[in-house]
Amino acid sequence: MDDGHGEPGPLSGPTGSDGRRGGPAPRAAHADAHAEGTSDAADAASDRSGGRMGAFAAISALFVVIMIGTTLPTPLYVFWQREYTFGSAITTVVFATYAFGVLVALLTAGQASDEAGRRPVLAVALVLSFAASIGFAAADSITVLLVARFVSGLAAGLTTAAATASLRELAGRDHPEAAAVVPGAVNLFGLGCGPLLAGVLAELIPGHPTMVPFEVHLVLLVCAALALIPPDTVTAKPKPTWVRRPQIAVPSHSRWTFWAAALAGLISFALLGLFTSVIPTFLGQTLHEHRPAVVGTVVFLLFAAAVVAQVLCRRVERGTAVRSGLLALPVALALIVAGLYAVSFATFLVGTVAAGGAVGVVFLGSLDTALSVAAPDQRGQVGSAYFSSAYVGLTIPVISVGFAAQAFGTRPSVLVAAIALAAAALLAYARLRP
Repeated sequence: MDDGHGEPGPLSGPTGSDGRRGGPAPRAAHADAHAEGTSDAADAASDRSGGRMGAFAAISALFVVIMIGTTLPTPLYVFWQREYTFGSAITTVVFATYAFGVLVALLTAGQASDEAGRRPVLAVALVLSFAASIGFAAADSITVLLVARFVSGLAAGLTTAAATASLRELAGRDHPEAAAVVPGAVNLFGLGCGPLLAGVLAELIPGHPTMVPFEVHLVLLVCAALALIPPDTVTAKPKPTWVRRPQIAVPSHSRWTFWAAALAGLISFALLGLFTSVIPTFLGQTLHEHRPAVVGTVVFLLFAAAVVAQVLCRRVERGTAVRSGLLALPVALALIVAGLYAVSFATFLVGTVAAGGAVGVVFLGSLDTALSVAAPDQRGQVGSAYFSSAYVGLTIPVISVGFAAQAFGTRPSVLVAAIALAAAALLAYARLRP
């Protein structure tokens, strides 16, 4: 792994200590040394495919389409809940299964595209995403939903690693700002478009709300496969290693700084996880907003705000960015809770946008902070430790809120979660102060 890595997470990461942008997948530490060798390959690839920008746009489109599939289920959980008679607790378990899939892909195959090439790894991710959407469209039990979510997570992990690296190489040294901003923006844009697309389709074609969105996604995946036609930006090794034993490490000389940055990542992922798992249910139960298109739009606004914040803060010093975001998070959480307690959709919406912006800048700086304290030969392992911590935010907190909501009610559960996340944000801020 290198200095790169959403949402949820599944999400693209900030610039590393070398100033380059990463995606949400950690890769082997030797990737930095490998990067120079891939630059010439990228130049040749773009020349043969009719231009660098064409290849760049094609990989971006593929990235968006695969990430759309990972969040398509968000506004559809309410339909599955009615069909299979389960509550918010099982919803969060189904969602968290996705995070486990992402972790497996990141920690065992995050570096695969460095050895096998970007295109073969993206092809595998495309097939996995295709299989996941078929699973969702044909789901007839909770077990099928769990398997489809896990496979979707595998696709997301592989895609983020390979597509982010490919975009950086295609951008080249002549376009450093595009290399820094586009991978993260594309990733978050795809994650945000999934709920919006599913919500709108479920409302327009109410007869098959849990089938049509995934059928449309299958068509998009077939079209996105065209991105695999241009030559690869990396020359594959004769005997590439696809899967490796995970290796993580925490720098002993700056342990507290690392864990504060990792905590910031965990908080960001936890908030995104709540919005893409249980918040749609809460919207119906508490704010009486059941329309899937509205639910999808709310989640889209969260991710859109994160994208805008990252673009606006792309030149802000990373430490300043993460500290500002950590201070803004408690305010955003307070607005979200106030909206639920006052049954005010407008207040909830303002809190959603504020939370998205805060998450965007927190994630923008926390990964860079974590990697800045790592020695060059430990950067990959430290990146693994960071993302392992961050993805805990998509599992334990989300599942806890889901079970608590089922046992004690929506408002008290969200209130306790908001207090815990706000306290954690202030703790991380205190540890990251200069």
